[in-house]
Amino acid sequence: MYQNTIGKKSLQTEILPQPLATALDSLQLKGVKRATAIQICSRILALQHRHKLTCEDYIQIASTYLEKIDPQYGRVLKVLTAENITQIYQNENGTTYSTAKHQAKAYRVNPELISSDIQEVEYETKRFKTRNLNAREEAWILQDLQSLRIDAQKAQDELQDYLEYLDLREWEVTQRSYEYQQNQQLTTVRFGTHATEYKYKAQYLLDIFLKQPEQEGKKLYRQGEHYCIDTQQAFKRRKVESVRKRYGQALLSLQKQLFYATRSITNSRVHHTLTETPTFLLEFITVNGEILEELDVCNSQLACLAHVMLHGDVLGNAGIEFPHLDLTGQSRAFVEACQAGSIYQNFANHVQASRSVAKTELFRVCFGGLQINLPAWKTLVTHYAPVAAWLQAVKKSVMTTGEKFNLAQYLQRVEAWIMMENIYPALKSAGLVALSKHDSFLVPKLEFDAAKAILETEFERLGYLAMVKNKVTPAVATPFEVTPMIEFISPAETRVKSATEFLEKMKSSTTKEDEDFFAMLDSLAVSNPVIEDALW
Repeated sequence: MYQNTIGKKSLQTEILPQPLATALDSLQLKGVKRATAIQICSRILALQHRHKLTCEDYIQIASTYLEKIDPQYGRVLKVLTAENITQIYQNENGTTYSTAKHQAKAYRVNPELISSDIQEVEYETKRFKTRNLNAREEAWILQDLQSLRIDAQKAQDELQDYLEYLDLREWEVTQRSYEYQQNQQLTTVRFGTHATEYKYKAQYLLDIFLKQPEQEGKKLYRQGEHYCIDTQQAFKRRKVESVRKRYGQALLSLQKQLFYATRSITNSRVHHTLTETPTFLLEFITVNGEILEELDVCNSQLACLAHVMLHGDVLGNAGIEFPHLDLTGQSRAFVEACQAGSIYQNFANHVQASRSVAKTELFRVCFGGLQINLPAWKTLVTHYAPVAAWLQAVKKSVMTTGEKFNLAQYLQRVEAWIMMENIYPALKSAGLVALSKHDSFLVPKLEFDAAKAILETEFERLGYLAMVKNKVTPAVATPFEVTPMIEFISPAETRVKSATEFLEKMKSSTTKEDEDFFAMLDSLAVSNPVIEDALW
């Protein structure tokens, strides 16, 4: 069944945890639209997953986002909250705002209604309006998706083995971690499942918290882009539940052929069933008995950046005039490394970190806000000064519409133009099965060499220089990002002013089971003056 993404009312399908589906179907209250209730709960779960949060965390959602589902969402949400299907976070003052009235409210689906058992739920409504796929693209994607087959039993067996021997060292922060070595400040840290967040140095965490007596059992773990302090047992339980739910939904979608395809208005990227499928499952998907291989463009977005630096506005709709870049010395080294696919490793050598950490940091300085205090930005200035100046000028640019220019979105549109408007038609004209994954294509193994030759020919025609490779899918892939996001925060922005205030804030967001842990911290704060000095 192919779900149309544009148009009139049609029958849609959501995959929800079974207890949640049962609770929604049991709603018999007047004035509650079943379709709206289903969509609200589904969007909350989807946003939690996108931000790598557990089912026990709250996610902030702007009212404008919920209004797109239904202008009368408030009436339905009120009933869902009254029935304890959804929950709204309240801070220590008893308000439903995190810190101030102008901030979005934080929601979650009742964790008791989340389980690994899932169920299909059908409802009739309009889907979100997105950029329409043209008829040719829609036919191609539908045909290729329907040719997919997955060995679900083998995938489930492999997943069970992976979860049974889950190695939490993937996510544990230790003295060998990049955060500790660089003494950077972490973005946010949660204590267990509490919503309250704190910001402080990684070295402080490791010196004070991770060296506590063994019976405390609490460790510091990466949790997506954030960090949490929790026991190994509790962290593993939440991790296993989250993995089961995500993989269960993906398996069911492929087994039942619940396919979808959209194209983003913002960045022109095509999203379909396989772009959201965990990499772990690709090993078990075949087309006509052939496994899929990923034809990947090395550091694609940085290669697009180099292309724009050399040729300017290749799309003709940037809304700004790109500054000129003299291709000499440092700037030439940067551009050539982007084209050769070696820029991440080169930057890793400069910052003396792993390639994954270097990639994260390079993306932040190139495509994030202008943060000249970041250590990675200072590294960029030291080794690629003309590139840093070019990026600084672009980030300060204002488009003809008066909006601030977004370099990352523009480069994603360039990437989509190259891959979807040029490469994809050429692949399909050659009769090849090819499913896009933004900067790569999944193709049957026997067709890999033919697809690679087409990519290289089209790149040459466009004057686009980039390295193409076979991206090997590991036998067991980590289902979650493990690369830390490291952020420099000035003293003026830090909320915690002293060790005493820090301990009081933590206590206000804890349960009784944590009392002994914080009693020990009280004694440390008195006996160890290092705590006071460690805070900003």
